[in-house]
Amino acid sequence: MENRSVAVIGGGIVGLCTAYHLARLGARVSVFDRTFGLDGASSGNAGSISSGSVLPVAYRGMARDIPKMLFDPSGPLRVTMGGMVRHAAWLARFLRESSEARIRASAELQVQLVPKSLAAHTALLEAIGSTDLIRTTGQLHLYPDAAARAKDAFGWALRREHGVVAHDLDRAGVLQIEPSIGPAYQAGVFLPDQGMIVDPGGYVGRMQSVLRQAAAALVTGEVRGVTPAADGGVSVETADGVHAFGEAVIAAGAWSGPLVKRLGLSIPLANQRGFHVQFPHSGVELQRVVVIADRKVFVTPMTGGLRAAGTVEITPLGSPVDMRRAAALVDHVKRVWPEAATEPHTAWSGERPCLPDTVPVMGRAPGHPNVWLNFGHGHLGMTLSAVCGEAIAQLMAAGEPNAIVRLFGPERFGN
Repeated sequence: MENRSVAVIGGGIVGLCTAYHLARLGARVSVFDRTFGLDGASSGNAGSISSGSVLPVAYRGMARDIPKMLFDPSGPLRVTMGGMVRHAAWLARFLRESSEARIRASAELQVQLVPKSLAAHTALLEAIGSTDLIRTTGQLHLYPDAAARAKDAFGWALRREHGVVAHDLDRAGVLQIEPSIGPAYQAGVFLPDQGMIVDPGGYVGRMQSVLRQAAAALVTGEVRGVTPAADGGVSVETADGVHAFGEAVIAAGAWSGPLVKRLGLSIPLANQRGFHVQFPHSGVELQRVVVIADRKVFVTPMTGGLRAAGTVEITPLGSPVDMRRAAALVDHVKRVWPEAATEPHTAWSGERPCLPDTVPVMGRAPGHPNVWLNFGHGHLGMTLSAVCGEAIAQLMAAGEPNAIVRLFGPERFGN
């Protein structure tokens, strides 16, 4: 990569990790972004490094829950009417992914990446002197009782088939791991080999500083298009004009869709909106990520307080935000920790880039030899950012697909 000029479109954690690994290989890197992750999913996520998250978002029996998805504003998975109209074709593919065969196929792909995530982040943070941001204390998944846990037996069995260490716990075991858990949750599963980032926004900020020190340019502004140039390179169009580079990587998260569409590619990317609430003075002491499994909510002890993040809302990008979903997170926290001080708190909403099979796209853009793709990480953007950033940089350096990236190319969508 020495002296090759590369534009990375997207300054969230995936784009920043991509730029970091390209710069380490000698590339001259410029990163373009509207806000550089400070108000997006890269800063607002749950902070979990879920190296055991090999399951897709789609689940068995999802079809019977479609009415609930449409009309329950506080449910863990919701489809707005606008999302139903805008993403009808995507939803049909997403529903198809809920068969057992497709769930297993998605897990077979994810296991090529996800288990490497904790080691990849640890190595990156060691290299930039920021190991204070990461902890490896595991995850505790909570259930109201053993019967509720048994409903997820297929998912836990599939995780264990792929090497995820997971221990079933009764109430006494739950309290031994986290003594603050209230009486509404009597059963759990403990995953000891998971990690967390205690300040996702701080991670983004430090990566920006490291890139500046490496002479990378960080350009604030919206990219309107990435197109092939007459000289064989690429042109990056912004409001300030057209910028010339030898190559470009599209890593713009939920905003990647319009850019690849202009290249003539058909990649079924949809927006899944997420929410968090954060309590600066909750009074709850936690050592690790706690997952309220029946509500799909992740609760993480962060430097700025206790953060509860989760829910999925499939809706058009840029549509009005329904903050009732954030308010529901407060109720979920109170159910687990009745004595928690939930006032004051802050609320946030952000956009996730999701593909129907929950597997990201990485590789060369078909028909465009100098344009590369690295997006669609969905709920695993923080988890997979270091792994996928390194993988795409290595692919660009080698020029030929390696064994991992070949599995995640856009060709699987028929391009």
